[in-house]
Amino acid sequence: MALEALYIGLSKHKVLCCEKPAGQGNAFLEKAFDVGYNQSPLHVFLDGMKQVTTGAQAVYCALKYPFFVLVPEVLVIVAEAPSYLVGNDLTGKRILFDKLSRSGIVCVYPVEHDVYEKLILKYPNIIVRHFASVLVDATLKKGIAEKSTLVELDFENEEFYMCITKGASLMMCNRFAFKSPEDVLYFVLYGLEQFDILPNEVCISTSGLVDFNMASI
Repeated sequence: MALEALYIGLSKHKVLCCEKPAGQGNAFLEKAFDVGYNQSPLHVFLDGMKQVTTGAQAVYCALKYPFFVLVPEVLVIVAEAPSYLVGNDLTGKRILFDKLSRSGIVCVYPVEHDVYEKLILKYPNIIVRHFASVLVDATLKKGIAEKSTLVELDFENEEFYMCITKGASLMMCNRFAFKSPEDVLYFVLYGLEQFDILPNEVCISTSGLVDFNMASI
């Protein structure tokens, strides 16, 4: 069956896929694969999706695991990109740039060259973005529509993304490691404090591995 769109999420612990078959209205076919110890998310994805052809009209992939930095667009100089990622081993890696909607910000991050090439080979029309870029774009869109201050928390195993937006303004987006529910509470309150935002002024949403992290949520 031909696909209208294929959405892929690659993280250290899970590979999430969502297929939208052509002519099926709003129906989505969802799949999830666990990434085991010492396994590559890309290989888990390719092995799990062998039956899917390259015939999708649109293919989107969000990479959840790479280190990233957010840089004002006016300051981005492609030739100086390695300096934005200082401290990272860039051997065998390709530096990608995502321009974020509505914010004048660019997300800069390194991706294994092998991962990028294999994705492009299998899906020549693929659009690759960092998960942080997707999270910021979605949160800003929601914040503008609702004219509210939002905190979006997306959980993995012992780490989570936090995105804070105030109306049409991005306040912050970062990834944090945690060991306990108290750690999560600390980072959220600390993030709000940086921008003089009171906890009762925000709407908090959660996503990701929700069941696994229910105690923290």
